[in-house]
Amino acid sequence: MTLLTDARARAILGLHLCGSFCASLTAPFIPFYIVQELGHPPWKISIYSALAILLTVTLNRAFAARLDSGHRFAPLVNASIAGYMTALISVLIWPSYWTLITVGVLGFSLSGSSLSTMYSFGRISAERYGFDITAFNAWLRAMTSLGWMMGPALAFFVAGQWGASWTFCFALGAALIWAVLRWYAMPRDARAEAADKTPPDSAYAERALWLAVGACLLFSAAHVLCTSALPLFYVREAGLPAYAPGLSFSIKTGTEIVMILTTPALLRRLAPLSVLTLSGGLGLCAFLMLSQVTGVTAMVFGAALEGAYYGLFAGVSMTYVQNFANGRMARANALYVNSLFIGALVAGPSVGMIAQFASFQTAILAACLPMVCALIVLAATNRIRRLAGTGHVKPESSG
Repeated sequence: MTLLTDARARAILGLHLCGSFCASLTAPFIPFYIVQELGHPPWKISIYSALAILLTVTLNRAFAARLDSGHRFAPLVNASIAGYMTALISVLIWPSYWTLITVGVLGFSLSGSSLSTMYSFGRISAERYGFDITAFNAWLRAMTSLGWMMGPALAFFVAGQWGASWTFCFALGAALIWAVLRWYAMPRDARAEAADKTPPDSAYAERALWLAVGACLLFSAAHVLCTSALPLFYVREAGLPAYAPGLSFSIKTGTEIVMILTTPALLRRLAPLSVLTLSGGLGLCAFLMLSQVTGVTAMVFGAALEGAYYGLFAGVSMTYVQNFANGRMARANALYVNSLFIGALVAGPSVGMIAQFASFQTAILAACLPMVCALIVLAATNRIRRLAGTGHVKPESSG
């Protein structure tokens, strides 16, 4: 029986897709809303973004600690949904920047914390229902990408047709569906087993976990450096038509989802560390190719290569980090998600600085630096992997 023929698997994937879709409706739209609709200068976006990432990272750690103590999943996802709806209603009733950086940023950060919670719930569900863990992780990650492929385009389309307030109304409707799916897909008593407070081999596993998280952070920084610089590079420096950034994004995301779903088959032949190393090598090739684009045809090939490397990373990285959870699965998932947020936080402002003093092409090439560092970290992890093979470290089963 395949995953998609199991009603429980479909319900969990649907719940996660809806949560990712809700987050993607608002997260990319808020910066546009601050500048275009509220009339504030662009630097105020940085204040909101910094608050949002700081709160999300903190809440992820707090939620993970509760889950690893045996707390139920449902109340935490309920809090995420309630926070999201409260933020939307507040912005609709009191549309101001101060609403955004108080009630809004707290509510949207609560909703962002559902990502790592759902990854933990998916892992526990896979173990209990007998799903292939690697395949189910890949499907969960694919649902994240699919939600983010659909949400931003719909948010800006609705705003362009009917106004910004209708985007928030649309998101509120999606949140109601999210709440219904939570009731249907997540049992009220579902919880993880309480983690052992003194897990075996903790020193080795802790070192391996932080190396794995560090590699993911560097991958995230490299990815954001490239993707943030590409649209303006295409139009301003490469002289491509205005539709080029949208076409590139669609090709990249489509390829990414396909590659995510092929990673379970690849992991039957290769270790996660080997797949991540392959991803890093392809990433370097992608950055070098994309930085030299001068026409649409080259852009298409570059976007496909970008989607291929990031799809491999996305499909494998969560399982890779979970392998070093050492009994604290929720904490491992929270650290994984936080590494992606922090990598983006570091890389995002760097694009503007590099472009200011050099060019957007240079910003794309600069993505090679964190990617090379990520490959070095992965190489350093080989020692931990060898220790695990001799029994000094006992990684979690990957299914």
